[in-house]
Amino acid sequence: MSVDPHSLMRTLNAARERLLAARVPAGYWQGELSASALSTATAVGALTLLDHARQTEASGPLIRQGLAWLAEHQNADGGWGCRLHFFLPRL
Repeated sequence: MSVDPHSLMRTLNAARERLLAARVPAGYWQGELSASALSTATAVGALTLLDHARQTEASGPLIRQGLAWLAEHQNADGGWGCRLHFFLPRL
């Protein structure tokens, strides 16, 4: 399979712009699962791949902010999943 490099870069640029436009005014992505850890991690990964493909660090500040958010919101068990108390009724 042959990939046109110019077409690929247009697609990557469009994906980056859509990801950036999807952030809340505070500058992060807010999702419906696990306080947005999944969407933040996905965006960080996509921005990292885009910068690598472009041989640049243009998204570096956004990547660092996303990683910082993930570190700040990591659960004590090392994950970011939903905690059981979200599903259990208060007794």
